[in-house]
Amino acid sequence: MYLNKRNIKGIRNKKIKYDGLITICEDITLTLASADCYPVALTDKKGSFASLLHAGREGVKLKIVAKMIDMIFRRLKISPQNIVLLIGPGIKPCCYDIDIVKLIKRQARSRGLLYENIVAMDTTCTCCGKNGDDGEHIYFSHHRSTKEVNEEEGRFITVVSLNK
Repeated sequence: MYLNKRNIKGIRNKKIKYDGLITICEDITLTLASADCYPVALTDKKGSFASLLHAGREGVKLKIVAKMIDMIFRRLKISPQNIVLLIGPGIKPCCYDIDIVKLIKRQARSRGLLYENIVAMDTTCTCCGKNGDDGEHIYFSHHRSTKEVNEEEGRFITVVSLNK
């Protein structure tokens, strides 16, 4: 969904659900609450737009990353070679049967993003990743909370905005 100063109020009032946002407005901050699905942020090398996607099993199956790159090219006329993509933390194949990061990267590359412009925070699984000091889980995990007794459900927030 494309956000600008004219339509943002209506979108908030109607409580429209969406898995992908894009804006060129500096005063619009994009946020996403996730637990195991991947936050995916996109911009270009000039920082002329900000985009944030909620990329889970279903979104990736529906090619949300490829569709957003297509929209950026159509609406903003930004070449895929100039787009930078960051994949945030999410559930890994150690705890889930699909490698979502691999699929996100494949979709981005299929639309012409350069390999060096795709960055993944691959260090920790949201489901099993623990802090080395105290052994506590680092992230909230919906997948984990459905399997463990007394596990509280939670989310973490990804925030993206333009800074010109």
